[in-house]
Amino acid sequence: MEGLAAENQAQPGDPKKLVKIVLDLVRKEGIAEGKDIPFRLPLGTDCYDEIEAKCKETLGMLQEWAPIIRSTDYTK
Repeated sequence: MEGLAAENQAQPGDPKKLVKIVLDLVRKEGIAEGKDIPFRLPLGTDCYDEIEAKCKETLGMLQEWAPIIRSTDYTK
């Protein structure tokens, strides 16, 4: 509890909204009805923004290094 109390408590997420989504996911109803549920589903704008930035960074690296990354195949 001390660790939680030390947080700034200014996070953008609404815990009630998170719980509703998690319950829908577990029950496979509501927002999850008829959908394939991913093994990991990050929730919250802060999670989305961080993951999006990392994906863009990774794509940039792949593009820059594509010739080298692809150069390891057998020559036909």
